[in-house]
Amino acid sequence: MSVAWLRHTPRLVIAAGSYVHVLLSCLMIVLSGTNADAGDLDTRRTAKCDVHFSGEVEEGDAAKLTVALNAVDTSTAPAKRPQLETEIGYWGGTNIPRLCLDSPGGSFSEAVKFLKETVHKLSYATVIEPLAECNSACALIFLGGHLNSGDGYFEHYRRLDVSGQLGFHAPYVDPGATEVVDPAVIGKSYRKGVEAVADLLDLDPSLFPRSLLAEFLRAGADEFFNISKVGQLAAWNIGLTGYRRPNVMTEKQIEYVCNNQRIRDDPQLYSVHMSFEPEPEQASDPIPLGEKMVVRSEGIIEGVAGCTVNARLHGDVLFLRANTTEVGAGNAEPRNDAEGDVITSSAVAEDITAVDPDGYTPAYFLFNPHTKIKALKDRGEASRPATERLPATPTGTTSLQAMLWDHNGSTMRLEADSTMLRMNYEKPRKGMLSVGVREGDNLFTCSRAGSRLSCSSRIFHPRCGKQDFPAEATFSGNDKVIRLRGEAPDFDSDCREQGRKPQDWVFTLIEPAK
Repeated sequence: MSVAWLRHTPRLVIAAGSYVHVLLSCLMIVLSGTNADAGDLDTRRTAKCDVHFSGEVEEGDAAKLTVALNAVDTSTAPAKRPQLETEIGYWGGTNIPRLCLDSPGGSFSEAVKFLKETVHKLSYATVIEPLAECNSACALIFLGGHLNSGDGYFEHYRRLDVSGQLGFHAPYVDPGATEVVDPAVIGKSYRKGVEAVADLLDLDPSLFPRSLLAEFLRAGADEFFNISKVGQLAAWNIGLTGYRRPNVMTEKQIEYVCNNQRIRDDPQLYSVHMSFEPEPEQASDPIPLGEKMVVRSEGIIEGVAGCTVNARLHGDVLFLRANTTEVGAGNAEPRNDAEGDVITSSAVAEDITAVDPDGYTPAYFLFNPHTKIKALKDRGEASRPATERLPATPTGTTSLQAMLWDHNGSTMRLEADSTMLRMNYEKPRKGMLSVGVREGDNLFTCSRAGSRLSCSSRIFHPRCGKQDFPAEATFSGNDKVIRLRGEAPDFDSDCREQGRKPQDWVFTLIEPAK
């Protein structure tokens, strides 16, 4: 027997004549036990996170996450954080808990349980930090990030770093195995699949859009539907962090803002818009911006929603607010308007730096919906902070020798001599243990190449193993921070290289090694 998901309709097909090994591993609907590491919950607060979850989502994690989020002291924050205007005004400055996620997936039912238990009772932001991955069941939890504004109204509160990964997966069956499966198991898998779709449809559509469900159910059995383009962020209300945020705007970008806003207002337009070939980028003159400005762009075809864009500069930070309405045909024409909407309310007027400018219309709307998210990351020497430097020698001083460093929750040991730097795992975090990393494994080795530290680094791919790639290291903060940059290979389902993914790793000094 074989069980498969049809590519375009959410129903199961059961056919006779072959042997199968049931692997409903999508949303991690697992019929048998797993040896995966349990999830790791860290409640030590940082500048970005109040609760940090990594590893597999397992039974019992829904309750643990709920308890941890409820325990966060929302009257204070460990560091100043940009907030939504609703937090500052309606919530009176309450610091909504931040849940940071770095997980390959796990129990789909546990993820749904967490969402159902928290959506109407608890407000929290979900965050995917630089280089973190959130797939399958983790991606469902990520979509739950929201702020309850009363009367059943949700304000989306989820943030994906430009170098992070967010991937969704549909249920599948591996037809290549030769193990005979009892018909009762096949029947159970069928029922589980039906229940999976029912649970998805039962989630609040404002947080879990049906158009997104349709997209990832169309993905192949061995594929992830990754959030990779600006239009996808717009369609499903996903915030972006760590990107090169514009502080100028051109007439062409008004069109991009309006297209992205139309996609956000009606996510069904995403697939329609993205089916067209992207237009070549065109040079366009910047629009002079001031403290108050209104730009009106009307649809050029009957029936197309018109669009009004309000833009404002606070210092060198651009604030946007876009709205669409049904209007007749017209022309795109920018204009200054001294009486225009100033976008922000009086609640944030006293300290504009306290508010998240992307809590209004995000500045990534200024990019073509076809633009790949990874392309928005600053790279190269020009974007390197002035505080970073290359040390005079690979070891700089003896203080760099035999030191312990933190890297995304793993403890690392730096060994140095007169010619080389070697960074090895001292205590890998659970997420790295699950992909085969062990104490003593080398993450990168650097040597001097002229005025640079030239490094050989590696990723630990869960399917494709260790993969090396060239990188460059810099030091900052009085030699207490190491930053390594490079582009690692990206692989398809058969472990064939299909491109490169930017890597930007940060290591923070802990203490001298003993």
